[in-house]
Amino acid sequence: MSSKNIFFIFLIFLLIISGISYFHYNYLEESLEQKSIDLAEEPQDVSQLKEEFKKELDKMGINIDGIREINDSEGKGKAWTLEIPKDILLIRCNHALTKITNSANWEVLSCFEADKGKELVFRVGKNDSLHLKIIFKNSENAVRIVGKIALVIDNFGTLSGKKDNKKVAEKFIKSKIPFTLALFPGEEFSREIAIEGIKKNKDVIISLPFEETGKITQIQVRDEMNEEELLQQLTFAIRGLPIAKGLCNFKGEKFASDKDKIEVLTKFLIENELYFVDGFVTDKACKIMKKEDVKIVRKDVFLGGNANEIEKQFDFLIALTRQKGKTIGFAHASQTTFDAISSRVSKLAKEGIRIVKVTEFLE
Repeated sequence: MSSKNIFFIFLIFLLIISGISYFHYNYLEESLEQKSIDLAEEPQDVSQLKEEFKKELDKMGINIDGIREINDSEGKGKAWTLEIPKDILLIRCNHALTKITNSANWEVLSCFEADKGKELVFRVGKNDSLHLKIIFKNSENAVRIVGKIALVIDNFGTLSGKKDNKKVAEKFIKSKIPFTLALFPGEEFSREIAIEGIKKNKDVIISLPFEETGKITQIQVRDEMNEEELLQQLTFAIRGLPIAKGLCNFKGEKFASDKDKIEVLTKFLIENELYFVDGFVTDKACKIMKKEDVKIVRKDVFLGGNANEIEKQFDFLIALTRQKGKTIGFAHASQTTFDAISSRVSKLAKEGIRIVKVTEFLE
């Protein structure tokens, strides 16, 4: 065979390879484009549906803090396992979640009993694709939730120039207990504590003393202040802690009874979309705020003193919670407070009490 023929054969071979590569590339490109379209059409993340499920289960008295996420052997995602008190029928869980699933345009793929009727497996998805599996288990150890407590820890950010308060704050921040952190704005560690608290899913609010005679913090309001001075202090407060979602007070009966000053405060809360945590129980102020649709929660019990005193006050808070269904405890930031509350909270689930964020109680 001549060299000229070999050249033409080689050229034809290259053209064939190039053609195959071209069509293969186009096919892959089209496939990737189609895949991206398919992914875009996938249902939204199930997190919103999970939150709706949690709210409904919570209403039923089921301790949603007991939800455990495990690797789902059936699918790629996670499955929930949850213990249910014996006095709550598993079929109730099925009915409640089916209603939510249908209204949210999801599908109940299947629901069936397992382990001789001791378990209920609830499967949710779209287009026959599984997105969430929940395994309900009747348990002798599960207790129906009868009340909720929110805990507001005040006085963070004080002792400017010292690290004591910061170290204590780290304990509250790292705790799994959903404390609400009330911080003095403008202090040395306030912003740092607030940022770290939000990272750990804690609620952060401004602590604003009313009529405090001593200067325990840089920013506070007093009865003798005119409207301009009051607004200046409030503006300093939100600038000092711009990521706060609420504001709380303590002391200040005279200030809180001044209609004009409370109206200024109310307008400020509305403009900055802040809720109000009443730490002093000021009826007149709360009435004015509620009239303007400010969201409010109010302190029930103050937890203070030594460890024994705090534990006794916490027992009273629990008893009050059983009566009212929900309560708010206030405490000052200290190592004693943290130790006393933490040891008591660890046993609450067995008593049918949940610790929740203060925002769950907003009216």
